[in-house]
Amino acid sequence: MAEKKGGITDLTKLSVLAARKLTPSQFRLYQSTIFALLNGVQFGYVELGPQFLNDTNDIYSIHNEPQKNLKTKKVTVKIKNSKSNVIDFNSYKREDVIV
Repeated sequence: MAEKKGGITDLTKLSVLAARKLTPSQFRLYQSTIFALLNGVQFGYVELGPQFLNDTNDIYSIHNEPQKNLKTKKVTVKIKNSKSNVIDFNSYKREDVIV
């Protein structure tokens, strides 16, 4: 199935995303959970309806950490009155680094 090009479903797209992002043990958890769902395990929900969606939205909002934008870094510069053309790199300080 993995080599087939036609008929890509949302489940296939989710599996590809999980394979790229999860560790092997996390992927096995994903795999066994989807397998259980497809075989009728309900995980405490009578139906996968609005309550499931509300619960998963809450979980996402609590546990999702926003990705840090690594391209935006603030740099402060202390200007020393010097007549030389030598750059003193000790005068630069990155504000996003905790020392």
